[in-house]
Amino acid sequence: MIILGSLILICLMLVIGVSVPMSFGAVLLFIALFGGHDVSGFMPTGHWKVSSLVLLAIPLFILAGAIMERGRIAAPLVSLAELMVGNVRGGLSAAAVVASGIFGAISGSATATLTCIGSIMMPHLRKANYPEGMAAALIVSASPLGLLIPPSSSQILYALTTQ
Repeated sequence: MIILGSLILICLMLVIGVSVPMSFGAVLLFIALFGGHDVSGFMPTGHWKVSSLVLLAIPLFILAGAIMERGRIAAPLVSLAELMVGNVRGGLSAAAVVASGIFGAISGSATATLTCIGSIMMPHLRKANYPEGMAAALIVSASPLGLLIPPSSSQILYALTTQ
């Protein structure tokens, strides 16, 4: 009953526009009040789980990707990828994949790769008459490629959970 109530409460709060931390806080209070849990145990456990230096690397990777986007580092990476594979048939799509791999290896974040490489490659793909859906699918499916190359935010989470 508590689980169902918690799920309904968080969905309702998110639908009406309450921020995510406040929604989770309300669910936590709901569990504490109606589930018979002691609230004093929540804060030390939550602080211990979140205050890890390893977890700090993930938002810093995303910040590094945003800095690279603002610093216009992604455009030379795309040019390099186009030089490597741009001469073959379908080379522009291959260049998008290679650029996503290079940028993902640098930033370690698929989100940062998608925003940076996607904002640069999408106009190129449109100009080359790629269908809109195919171009979007290409960029979205190529952006997690950087997660396979260290340093990666998913590999950091995996290493943290195996300790």
